Formats: sequence, C-alpha cells, structure tokens
Amino acid sequence: MPSPMTGGHPPYPTGPHCLLVAIDADAVAGWHIALGWRMPERIIDLMVEFRNSANGHRVSCGSGLVGALLWFGLPTVGAFSCDGRPAGSCSRVEAVSRLFDVMRPTLDISRALFRGRYMIAVSRIEAIGVPIDQFQIEDLKTAWPAVRKRFVEIVDQNFGVYKVGRFQPQAFETWVENRGIAWPLTRTGHIDLSDATFRDMARVHPELRALRELRATLSGFDPCAIAISPAGRNCAPIRPFASRTGRNQPSSKASIFGKAAWVRNLVRPSPGMGLALIDWTQQEFGIAAALSEDADMLAAYGTEDP
Repeated sequence: MPSPMTGGHPPYPTGPHCLLVAIDADAVAGWHIALGWRMPERIIDLMVEFRNSANGHRVSCGSGLVGALLWFGLPTVGAFSCDGRPAGSCSRVEAVSRLFDVMRPTLDISRALFRGRYMIAVSRIEAIGVPIDQFQIEDLKTAWPAVRKRFVEIVDQNFGVYKVGRFQPQAFETWVENRGIAWPLTRTGHIDLSDATFRDMARVHPELRALRELRATLSGFDPCAIAISPAGRNCAPIRPFASRTGRNQPSSKASIFGKAAWVRNLVRPSPGMGLALIDWTQQEFGIAAALSEDADMLAAYGTEDP
C-alpha cells in the first residue's frame, strides 16, 4: 500500500462532495503538485475571503490568521503554531476551524469557490514558472555594478538629479520647477516620487520615460534576487488577491515581471516554443462601469483609453 506522502491521494478526501478549507490555498495546492496528489475539487481560502470582507477597512493586526481571528474577536490560540509538530499543527487547524465557523454565515460560497479555483491555478503557474535565459542572467549578475553605473551616467546627463549613484529629490524638484511642470504633491505637501506618479507623468511628458525606467530599475531590480529554479525557470510567489483591487502582487525583485520592462528581455522560451503576454486593459475601470451601470463610464470603456 503506497504511503499517503508519496503520491496518488492525500490522507484526506478531495472529491466533489468534500470542501477543503485553508488559509493558504495556493501553498496547499503547491504541496499537491509536488507530491503528485489529486487536486482538491472544492477549496476555500479564508485569508482571501477575509481580505475581501475587510476590504476598505483598517485591519490593524494584518490580514493573516492572527489578524483575522482578532478581527472577529476570537482567541488566537494555535494561530502561532507553525513549527510542523503534530500538536502545533492540530492547534492551528482548530484556529482555522474557529475562523471558518464565524465566517461561514456571511460567505458567498459560489464566489469563494471560484476564488479557490483561481488559487489552484496560481499554484500551477508558480510551479511551472517562466523560462529564463540563464546564461544572460549569470552574465548580468557579474556585470551589474558596472551596468548600473553606466545606466545612471547615460540617463542622468539629461536631468542632473543623481549624485554618487543616488537620486536627489531636491535636485529633481528644481528640474521640475525650471520646466514649469505641475507635479503632484503628497498629503504632506512634498513632491510625490512614487513609481505610479512617475508612470502617469511620463505619459504626459515623454522626456521623463527614461528617468522613470532608471528609477524603477535601480529600486526594483537585482539580478541576484530573481528566483530561478533548477530547471531554469522564474518561480516567484504570485501573491494573489494581495492588493485592494484584488490584483496579484508578486515581488518586484523575485519576479521577472518586476518594475522595469526591459527585464522581460531575459525571458526566453524553449526551442520550438513561444510565449504570449496578455493584459486586461483598464480592468478596474471596466468593473466599476459594469457594477455602477453608469452609461458614460460604459461608453468610455468601449474606447481605447478611457
């Protein structure tokens, strides 16, 4: 009789009449892939559902198991037990069970199951990964200090906002003022230097694109941090439903699809294979238009750029 830990079926049912409740469904599905187990047909991730129910509210203790238990006024006994010991595992299961009991009356089961299916899809994506040019990565790791320095020299000659390889906010503010650019400010009245603001401003002022790409590269890219499996694939955690809008938020350093667009040149399919990158344009805008049934928004969404 095969061991329940070596393949085939896990030591619990996974059929259509069973529901698997977890707090990290993508990780659970990943174990099934690694061990060759049959994938659960119905799974619900309570952390995803908690983020959904608490979205828009301040979650002072985080969106993990402990934070969710405290949110509902439940004891956190067992929530910290993650050392792998049987007693600790049982306590953690009991904590998850308490959370499920209090969340079950308000769960939208059909949508929760749909999100659970997506978590399984995420685990497959993470397991397969993205094929990477390993030789180019190794060359880049060796040459990165020199490449980084030269990159700054080439781009900054048109701006003069870097000193000893570091971005100088005051120098950039002066550059903006000299050109009469109305740059957004933070709530505290300082110039907004977030990447999102730089991206938006670069659309209006194309001369900023190179500087924005430089900042994104230096802050979000390190060739040594890219997660590469022995098979030569980028297998970085996708972190599904991590953003307030429900988007994935993979690590900008570990994932090849990080901040800097040029890094995608390191993606290389196997001989005879091809890759396609498909993006859903203005997804949040489209969802808001559909939910609000706003005629103007719906008409705008039908254009190329609402």
